[in-house]
Amino acid sequence: MIKRIAVKYVLLIVAVITLVTIIFVPMYIYVQKSMYINLEIQSMSDFCNEITQKLDFDDKDDIESYLEDNNEKSYTVIIYNSNRERLFTTMRYGRSDNTEYNRHITKIPEKYINRYSYDSAPVYSEEDELERETIVLRRIVKDEGRTYYVYLRERLRNVESIFAYTNEVLVIVLILYIVVCGVFLFLLMMSLTRSIRSLNTAVKKISQKDYSVRYEGKFPNDEIGTLASNFNDMADTIQDNINSINNYNFLLKEDINHLRKYENMRRQFVRNTTHELKTPLAIISSQVEMMKCIEDEDKRNYYYESAMEEIQKMSDLITSFLNYSINEKITFGDVTRINVSKKVNELCDKSASLMLTKKIKFSRNIEYGQWANIYEPHIEHIFNNFITNAVKHTKPGGRIEVSLKKSEKGCRLSVFNEGKMIKDSDLEKIWTEFFTTGGSNENVGLGLFIVKEIAEMYLTECGTINKNNGVEFWFDIITE
Repeated sequence: MIKRIAVKYVLLIVAVITLVTIIFVPMYIYVQKSMYINLEIQSMSDFCNEITQKLDFDDKDDIESYLEDNNEKSYTVIIYNSNRERLFTTMRYGRSDNTEYNRHITKIPEKYINRYSYDSAPVYSEEDELERETIVLRRIVKDEGRTYYVYLRERLRNVESIFAYTNEVLVIVLILYIVVCGVFLFLLMMSLTRSIRSLNTAVKKISQKDYSVRYEGKFPNDEIGTLASNFNDMADTIQDNINSINNYNFLLKEDINHLRKYENMRRQFVRNTTHELKTPLAIISSQVEMMKCIEDEDKRNYYYESAMEEIQKMSDLITSFLNYSINEKITFGDVTRINVSKKVNELCDKSASLMLTKKIKFSRNIEYGQWANIYEPHIEHIFNNFITNAVKHTKPGGRIEVSLKKSEKGCRLSVFNEGKMIKDSDLEKIWTEFFTTGGSNENVGLGLFIVKEIAEMYLTECGTINKNNGVEFWFDIITE
């Protein structure tokens, strides 16, 4: 698809056209009369050359017939013989009120004879009393040895009024053009400013760590549209990266907590074991020494059995410590009582703009008043991983629905998305840490693995349900 002309080129073209119009229209008004006169002079000169080459000046009928067919400009034509007497004219005698001009029609006045020549050109006169505001051509022509005088004349008295009217119309058109261009530029700049303000607001929210924001305006096929599209792509990438980082950070924090717990347990185990083993070791040591000194077989057996009893006690003590270090339950973060309904509703609000830019139909069905004792970031991890997974597998025009409803164990948080169902063989694999798509190294099970870990932490369940037109992920939250 061909892109529209860039905004800067549109502005440049409009500015250049306006500037050229403002400069050249007054210039044209100033020189238009002289341009018109020069064109008429050239036209009269061509016409004179034509008739002198084609006409037989002795044949009046031929002259009259030719002029009727070819005198488009309606020139006044007078042809004189060698005695300067009129042979032919397109204007009858006495038609003009000017006596001097009437004499001119009949015969060339003596004072004008010197103005005729073989190569004369048309002349425009503004001041001459007889030929004021006219173009006149006087030429001497030789035809078969005879001399003829050709007189051509065109009046321009109405040119001023014609030009005055056209100039008035031209000025009106120029004013309208400038007004239309001004309105066009204003609307164009308003559109650009509106788009830039929207982008600026979105960028500001991104800088405030609200990565769910998207540009929701129109996407014109120009620089602004390209910038807006690239911004949304950038925001999507940042959102995915932040979500991945949060997932890995969550695992890292959990690992660190495990390590801290294990380290504390190790130290406590070593300290308690050392303390508890001192007494049986001392007893065993003394009894072994007694066995070495006593010769009585019965007493030696007694000390032997006593030492063996202390050794068994030590073995049982060590086994108890090991079982405690392995089976002790570990919690993460501060568990508080929170309003789950309110929290899920807030998370839905943050995801609404993302659904809009992805052209996904988004709805929620939340039962209010659901409370639970839970570590608040865990709710966010569950919701974000379900939503991220749903968006990745929903096409534009599809539907995603978030619901929170009361269940037997408390309440169930579920996210449904329209799309392809999951293979039955993969329903368990998607919850494992190392599950990958076929032929790809992309880890798609990490987020769901975290959800599974959280479910086990709270002794609850989560799962997946294939439906006719999509997939639903759910998590049971125990309320008290």
